[in-house]
Amino acid sequence: MPDPDQLPHIVKLLEDESLSVQKAVAEELLAYGPDLDRELEKLGNIVSSHVKEKINRLLENYHQNHLKEQWPHWEDLSTFEEKIEYALHLIAEFQNGPAYPHQLKECLDELAQEYRIGHGILDPLKLANFLFKIKGFKGNQTDFYDPLNSNLVHVIETKRGIPISLALIYILTGARLGIPVEGCNFPGHFLARVKIQGKIVWVDCFSGGRVLDEAVMGPMIQEMPEISDASRRREALYQDTPAEAILARMLSNLIRAYELAGNQGAKNLMEELRDHLRPSGGL
Repeated sequence: MPDPDQLPHIVKLLEDESLSVQKAVAEELLAYGPDLDRELEKLGNIVSSHVKEKINRLLENYHQNHLKEQWPHWEDLSTFEEKIEYALHLIAEFQNGPAYPHQLKECLDELAQEYRIGHGILDPLKLANFLFKIKGFKGNQTDFYDPLNSNLVHVIETKRGIPISLALIYILTGARLGIPVEGCNFPGHFLARVKIQGKIVWVDCFSGGRVLDEAVMGPMIQEMPEISDASRRREALYQDTPAEAILARMLSNLIRAYELAGNQGAKNLMEELRDHLRPSGGL
């Protein structure tokens, strides 16, 4: 943590309206991490309620600008997994703050290492059993529209999420182990897709890793009101899901979640990030 004795001088710089100074002040304040509130309280009357509000606005603007500046870089990465993980890291960092003690990469690394040590067999269904039975990852039934359900760090810590965030943990953990897991952009309920002995099966990560075969999925695609053409129903199950479509779906979920939470600023930001992505359904 930075020297707390410098904090009064940093607070005084809040009055400087220069954008470069404001950015530097935000970075200095963020360096205090979770100790910032406590250190501000120690300053007593120097930090009035007005000053606290100004600090909160400054940090909120910094987080939003940082996300907007960094977001386009996911497109420059080479692999599907790199693109997805970088974008999801940015979302988690935006929600948690950059000083949060846990980062997405290390959380996923730890999951993969735990599986490697305890199991070692490169089998997608055994990995699903590890994540959704042994570790207990499953759908957040009690607070489904919490924006944090799209934050993979939070989902790993709480073991609760929405269909797409749970599936992405499965996909990204599998990638670390050399276990191929694909995303299935099924309308209304994102699934994971794997191949077992040459046959495709789907994993419903929200429902505790339930494995679905064609006998189960057939009736489901017949009941899809979103797509009337039978051939397009099957395409939804078998077609590849590019990184862009996954991120569009994640952002759609966040837009809906922030709207329900009454956070217009965050909702507008997610809409801005989604502007250049193709439309996609949520969940």
